Amino acid sequence: MTARLLLIEKICQLSGEGQTALIGELVSFVHLHTHSEYSLSSSLLSLKDLVSAAQKHKMPAVALTDWANLYGALAFWKACKKAGDLKPIFGVEMGIRCDSDDPQLRHVLLLAKNLEGFQNLQNLVTRAHCDFGLVDGELRPYLPLDCLLENPQGLTLLTGGLKGILNSYLLQDQKKTAQSILESLKSAFASNLYFELQSTQFKIQDQANQTLIEWGQKEGVPLVATADVHYKEADEAFAHEIWMMVSQKLTLEENPRSGLTSAEFYFKSPEEMAQSFSNVPEAISNSLEIAQQCNVELSFHDDEGKRIFFLPEFKGPSMGQDEFFAQESREGLESRFKKHGIDDPEKQKVYTERLDYEIKTIQKMGFAGYYLIVSDFIRWAKRNEIPVGPGRGSGAGSIAAWALDIIDLDPIEFGLVFERFLNPERVSLPDFDVDFCQANRHKVIEYVGQKYGQDHVCQIVTYAKEQSKNAIKDVARVMGLSFAESNRLTKLIPSVQARPLSIQESLDEVDELKQLMLDEPRYKQVFDLAMSLEGALRQPGVHAAGVIIASRPVAELAPLSRDANGNLLTQWDMKMSEEAGLVKFDFLGLVTLDLLDLSCQLIREHGGSQYDGLQYDTIPVDDEASYTLISSGNTLGVFQLESTGMQNLCTRIRPDSFEDIAAINALYRPGPLESGMVDDYINRKHGRAEVSVIFPEMKEILKDTYGVILYQEQVMRLAREISGYTLGGADLLRRAMGKKIAEEMEAQRGVFVSGAEKLGREAKKASELFDLIAKFAGYGFNKSHAAAYAKLAIQTAYLKAKHTCEF
Repeated sequence: MTARLLLIEKICQLSGEGQTALIGELVSFVHLHTHSEYSLSSSLLSLKDLVSAAQKHKMPAVALTDWANLYGALAFWKACKKAGDLKPIFGVEMGIRCDSDDPQLRHVLLLAKNLEGFQNLQNLVTRAHCDFGLVDGELRPYLPLDCLLENPQGLTLLTGGLKGILNSYLLQDQKKTAQSILESLKSAFASNLYFELQSTQFKIQDQANQTLIEWGQKEGVPLVATADVHYKEADEAFAHEIWMMVSQKLTLEENPRSGLTSAEFYFKSPEEMAQSFSNVPEAISNSLEIAQQCNVELSFHDDEGKRIFFLPEFKGPSMGQDEFFAQESREGLESRFKKHGIDDPEKQKVYTERLDYEIKTIQKMGFAGYYLIVSDFIRWAKRNEIPVGPGRGSGAGSIAAWALDIIDLDPIEFGLVFERFLNPERVSLPDFDVDFCQANRHKVIEYVGQKYGQDHVCQIVTYAKEQSKNAIKDVARVMGLSFAESNRLTKLIPSVQARPLSIQESLDEVDELKQLMLDEPRYKQVFDLAMSLEGALRQPGVHAAGVIIASRPVAELAPLSRDANGNLLTQWDMKMSEEAGLVKFDFLGLVTLDLLDLSCQLIREHGGSQYDGLQYDTIPVDDEASYTLISSGNTLGVFQLESTGMQNLCTRIRPDSFEDIAAINALYRPGPLESGMVDDYINRKHGRAEVSVIFPEMKEILKDTYGVILYQEQVMRLAREISGYTLGGADLLRRAMGKKIAEEMEAQRGVFVSGAEKLGREAKKASELFDLIAKFAGYGFNKSHAAAYAKLAIQTAYLKAKHTCEF
């Protein structure tokens, strides 16, 4: 017997201070059966709390075993890495169908011992969701027993709790069936099989434990203790029971103290676990033995430490990807010169030098293929008469994107900055957001699947959270409150920009709500329980736009699931998919493009031959009628400018240029509206206030916004011109200012001022400018996005001004 096991036995024989002292010498027990928030609508334990609880109890490792999914696996891995000294153990609790005629699922716990085991686990989870679990649009993932037995590589199997693969049969008095399954498990998993013991309030649990202890001695199968953790602290048991009743649509009146849960499923301390299993101390020590055997090393970097991105290679007809990208970009720029009448050699030189710089940077960062893939599906859409937007987001700052028809906005003309999109000093994935007409967006996704292979393309999961209003309604229903009472409470929850405030924020802000809670004990209980549920994950959904295109079948790179329509989804959300090197492409549906295209079609059909060339993307943006209409505030139906607040802002600014429309998009946000930036812009535009700058060089950079620092790109250009930043470094400055971290800001101030001094500028004025930039950087908008959407706004205004009721 090991020294550790002897120590555990001695602890179990003592009590009081003697026991506590010896427990202090014991290396921590490890929880191997835990459910996080990613056991959707089932657990109230966040990953943050899971990791902090393991650290609090000085555990060397902790497992994550959500129900039949790996949704939280990478986020868990990152949280453990951040914790520093906590080893993550990856696992799942899986439902097993032992007999095709038996609808009941028998539970097992699967833990990955190594990278092979993790990949096997990933494959089994994908099969549970994609091959077996989707029936009539409802997802109930499971594995047939044969599938489990055929794939034990790199896995440790625990036999589960009361619904476990053995206990469920034993409790149904089917001992022969249990014995037969045990023999199969022993044959497949050998020394990687453990009988799982749990301590609950149910008497049948003690009966099941005793049977497994006896079988363990007889069959030579080791025991291990778990707690089936679903919440952090013992006093959260009732909130967890309510959450279970919410998901199962039960009420306390129908099921008083429903029996859905016991008060034992919290994150117990090693001391509590040792006391619960004092009769079988080896079940405690075996948790550490299993933890020591589980060593999964994940890495998404190559041997040189560079991030790996699983992006398809896009080769030209007779050349490599990089060469083809350069050729297509240069030929595309020549086409743009002809289309837009850019024939001045000096002006062309500005464009070609910028393009050469971008080509080198994009090739060096390894993203030539990304550009070519996006260009290909956009050009395919245009060839097939599927309207595409002029651009969206920071990608409009790339002249290579303009040359390749990804965007339809000249970045030189509008002063847009490439480094706002791709920063060579901070390598991150490019992210083109592409608007397609809503009606035919799906056709572009279908084209991508056909081109790269259906198994190389999939969409991305998202998760619906329990927000404050839903939490109150759900708890109120379970607690038996009337619909009228529930409605009264939720109507008092304010919303900001269509997002309801949290319950605590609402109680702090709304006196009537706070008074209701103080006056009525039932309401206080509802609020308290609802706050426990608030933020919990309810169910999976589909990312509105994100589509992954991979160089290999996506199932080899991530666990997959299916949506209600049978479409493939990654089980990792957008951020975690990117962490794993999966590249997301955004296919957005924009109804405005449908309306523009249909309007142009009707005008061509009924307006005569003078409109034969009118297309959704050739609608002029310099017609005076468009600006007159917008200045009048008659903007109902005009893209982005429809709201009452926007109409008011349009009448105050009275825009007469493209730049003014872009500015309106950037100004109509809480920060600028509350900071006085809007009034500064209007007063300076109309000559009621002087345009003043600290350094003369600022006039050119800020001329389009009348000296107001409105755009992120302006912040970057100011840092370059005044303090000698590279544009990549200036983008890092912009990010630091947006975060407003004091230490980082002071470090950047020093760099900014010293850089200005080196260029012969006064330190005091440079510091003053830094403060001014810092003030507005948090409000700064992406000019690339503002300009791209300004184009659509002006085009819809043009159609309204020139053609409404014309035919």
